[in-house]
Amino acid sequence: MDEIFPIVAGIILGVLIAREVRVLQSLWARVSMIALVGVAATVLSGEYHENWGFVLVDIGEVGLAAWVSATLARLLAPRLRSVGGGPQNSSGD
Repeated sequence: MDEIFPIVAGIILGVLIAREVRVLQSLWARVSMIALVGVAATVLSGEYHENWGFVLVDIGEVGLAAWVSATLARLLAPRLRSVGGGPQNSSGD
């Protein structure tokens, strides 16, 4: 159950990266957000009481989830737009 937060947060970050949100345009911003969310996941789950090494595991989970979701979002977004039909022509042509 403790691993749900870093994975879901990583998926959200990945989708935001794929949508090219202005705040996450810079590589440093992306790495910083992944690290911050990973540290937050370790602290919120209480794993830091056992060992601070869990920070590295959680950062890795967030990073991997962000990478996978960003890649999938970039691959699937154009296909979903083409299936959805895109903008409608309402001029009656």
